[in-house]
Formats: sequence, structure tokens, C-alpha cells
Amino acid sequence: MAVLGPPFGKGETMMPYHDGPRTTWTYFLDRGAVDFSSHRLNEELSYLFVFFKDSRVDGYIWFDTTVQ
Repeated sequence: MAVLGPPFGKGETMMPYHDGPRTTWTYFLDRGAVDFSSHRLNEELSYLFVFFKDSRVDGYIWFDTTVQ
């Protein structure tokens, strides 16, 4: 947490490859800019889900996308 800061959300998740539920921390970053000449919003969304088992990091999923 020292590097990433506090998570946006906390909960439990069970992915198909997990043998049971995992504590999950969610991180989210939304960056955007308006192009005033075309009146469009260019937006970048980044998500990070960190899975914990027995208080240890057990894996993560990270992805981002650009919405135009």
C-alpha cells in the first residue's frame, strides 16, 4: 500500500482459477482531456485488482483502455 496508496475499494473475489475467495483491493485511475476543436473527450482508464490470500499477495489483474 505504501507504493500505490490506499485502494479505491476492498472486497472479495473468486476467479475461476482460485481455489477459494480472495480479498481484493481495487485501484482505478481516470485521466481525460477535452479536444475543444472536435468537442470530444479522450479518456484513459486504468484498473488494477490485487488479490490476497492469507494476508499475502496472491496475484493481480491489470488493464487499461483509451475511450474516444
